[in-house]
Amino acid sequence: MTDYDAYLDRARVVKAQREPKPPDRTPDPPPYKPAVPFRWPASGLALQGFACLHEVIHHFNGGRDIFLRNCFADSLRTFNDVFYGIDHRYGRPVLGTQEDGTLELADTHVGLAFRLALQPGHVELLDGRDQVSVAYVPQVTSIRGDGVRIIEQANLFEISSVYLGAMTTTHGVIVEKKNTRSLQEDAKHGFACESAAVGFMRKLRRLQ
Repeated sequence: MTDYDAYLDRARVVKAQREPKPPDRTPDPPPYKPAVPFRWPASGLALQGFACLHEVIHHFNGGRDIFLRNCFADSLRTFNDVFYGIDHRYGRPVLGTQEDGTLELADTHVGLAFRLALQPGHVELLDGRDQVSVAYVPQVTSIRGDGVRIIEQANLFEISSVYLGAMTTTHGVIVEKKNTRSLQEDAKHGFACESAAVGFMRKLRRLQ
């Protein structure tokens, strides 16, 4: 007696083997664009610190926000062309970019660390701006029970030196190459605390 069910099963297997597989419709992951290695300027001076801190409440546009850890991870992995400016005013001179190796970023457990190569004239353009602020486009957010907006994922495109930022505990300090390690190592040991403003102004006066 013929087992028609088994026969049909074998026929389906043979047909599947003969027919070409349908194309995989899963989109390819976005291309990884490696960052250009940081290049120290001839002066051997850089501005570095945290551009933002993770898990710290700050006030912005009348509300309260928190940057979740790794919220910029996807953005930094796929778009290594963040630039550094002044006061988020895009008509002003750009002080550095990832694309040309004058700006380095590191997404750490504490926050987003940066290192900016200081070129001639940069100190004058900074003009005492010792706080740092990030410009970004939120992609995924949620609201906590107490009304705080949690920024879970965002695209970062610019960092600026400012007189007063939304997160007042992020500062930039001027450092010399001979006194630094890798950006990740310097960030791990802590830098740009609230008292950094004093050292920043002292360095400015010394360089002018």
